[in-house]
Amino acid sequence: MGMVQRFFKYILVGSALIFSNRAEAQVKDSISQFLKIKPSPIGGLSGRYSIVSGKPNGISGVYVGAVFGEKLKTWAGFYWMNDPLTENLLDPAKPSLGFVSTKYEHMRYFSVAAEYAFLHMNKWKLSVPLQLGVGRAREWYVSKYDKSEFNKTNKPVFPIEAGFNAQYMFFDWLGVKAGLGTRFALGNGTSAVYSGPYSAFGVLIYFGPLYRKLPENWQVIPEKF
Repeated sequence: MGMVQRFFKYILVGSALIFSNRAEAQVKDSISQFLKIKPSPIGGLSGRYSIVSGKPNGISGVYVGAVFGEKLKTWAGFYWMNDPLTENLLDPAKPSLGFVSTKYEHMRYFSVAAEYAFLHMNKWKLSVPLQLGVGRAREWYVSKYDKSEFNKTNKPVFPIEAGFNAQYMFFDWLGVKAGLGTRFALGNGTSAVYSGPYSAFGVLIYFGPLYRKLPENWQVIPEKF
């Protein structure tokens, strides 16, 4: 097992420890407490850098969810690989003729997720996200001879993603967020291809606090929203 694989294995182990024993009881108490709070809706676009079949790729998505206080966030989203995996090889339909075809592999999935902030200090917040997904891994061939598609297959895939996120707020409405994690793609013949580490970095903008900084005569949305 390589150094990178060991590192992300430790991420999962660390995530499990946070939710175990005494910490597990604290998390359950916090979750039950924050579920009583009126949720604030969230949504948007998601983008992460990932390693898929040993090659860099991107995972994009759209999501909607809710934030419960300062510690708990839940959401559901639809995600897909930015670029299919490609491989040139002898055409399996006509190997004796030496024709070359391109093999394509692509993954799409729906997932539900939760993120628990276990440390919130001043402008910093550290949290543990966990996503459980279900989707399909599609595979097909395109002949370079006549551009025809053949041998199309679809396999079920069940991605499980976990890691650590760090957030720093410059103001109550503006911050940055970075994350590291790993993805296990459970399924027949999918683990070796679609499992791998991921990283993310982005800018956080909270429009509620930013809106409240406008002059009062410009604000038309009731305070409760």
